Amino acid sequence: MNFKSRFLLFIAAVSISVSAGADGIYRQYVKSGEQTFGVKGGDVTRKLKLPVHIVDWRIDCSESRAVIWGQPKKNLRLGAPPYAVAYVVDINRLQTLSTYSMTRGPYDAEFSADRKRIVIDEILIEFDTGDLVKDFRSEDFLFERELCADFPGRRLLQ
Repeated sequence: MNFKSRFLLFIAAVSISVSAGADGIYRQYVKSGEQTFGVKGGDVTRKLKLPVHIVDWRIDCSESRAVIWGQPKKNLRLGAPPYAVAYVVDINRLQTLSTYSMTRGPYDAEFSADRKRIVIDEILIEFDTGDLVKDFRSEDFLFERELCADFPGRRLLQ
C-alpha cells in the first residue's frame, strides 16, 4: 500500500469512529453552569439552556440523541411532592424533541440497538420523534440495548 492509500484509509477510519459526530468533528459534551448542556466541536461550543438544574444525561452511541434530566428551577409550593423533568434532545440540531415530568427518578435512560426506542425508567419513547409510545406490550421493553464503548461526556455522572 502506498502512502496515499494509507492516508485515505486513515481518514476514513477517523471519520467513522464512534466518538465522531454526524458532522465528522470530534465532540465533547459539557455542563456549563447549572442549566446548560454544551456540545463542543472544534473551536465552536453550542449550548442548550434548560429550565432545570441538570442532574445527569445519557447520549446514544450515534451521538444524535440525548436524554437530559434534572430538578425544576422554580420553587415548589410547601408540601408539594418533588419531581424531575426529562428532555429528549436532538443533538445535531440542539433542539428539545419532548419533555416528560415524573415524580421520582429518572435513574437511567437506555437506547435500543435499532434506534427505534428510548426507555427512561418505565417510559417508552420513539427515538425519531421523542413521542410517548402509548400502545405497548410488556415485551416492547425487552428490546436489544445498544452497546458501545463509553466516550467522554456520554454520561455526566460516571
